[in-house]
Amino acid sequence: TTASGATARLVARLRPSAPILAMTTSEAVARQLTLSWGVTATMAEEATDIAAMGDEMRETLARHGLDASGNRIVITAGLPLGISGSTNLLQVYEVD
Repeated sequence: TTASGATARLVARLRPSAPILAMTTSEAVARQLTLSWGVTATMAEEATDIAAMGDEMRETLARHGLDASGNRIVITAGLPLGISGSTNLLQVYEVD
């Protein structure tokens, strides 16, 4: 989940052809992200660990119709979880 939405906004500036899905626990951040080009913001529960965040991500992808087999998803996160401005993880995930 994103605490500030900064990484989603940085990616949106590049105007990618792929959709940007930003999961956040903050309603204010979700509202702000709706103003960014190509960003769909969705509310999420506070993740306590990577496994819980992955489960919620898969559910969110399915809810938005982005879970088609073969889709490639780029995941950004900050570790440890819950610290704003600490994006230090980038992973490419292929939906099977």
